Amino acid sequence: MADPDGKAGETDRKSLDELGARIDAAREKLEGPKRVQTTKYKTLSRAWQMIVELVVSVVVGGCIGYALDWAFGTLPLFLLILGGFGFVAGIKTILATARGFVEDDGTA
Repeated sequence: MADPDGKAGETDRKSLDELGARIDAAREKLEGPKRVQTTKYKTLSRAWQMIVELVVSVVVGGCIGYALDWAFGTLPLFLLILGGFGFVAGIKTILATARGFVEDDGTA
């Protein structure tokens, strides 16, 4: 217990250190598997994010190109040009996303 002057004794500090160690061990035991699963699915999630970014970029560019071709009567011209721009934009987005992942935690 505490001394009459309010200071903690040596035995109190040892008890608190032991309690802190037990709390840390219990916390690691509870949170350990969760970290493994998060890491396991994190890479898969990032891969799907990049794939979706590329596909959406090409589809949006292609749709805008098709709409312009339909409006001007030049069917394959704008579709190919804006679909290509969508592809390039998708690749740039993927590279920027991958760069952000590396900056976040050092992994691609």
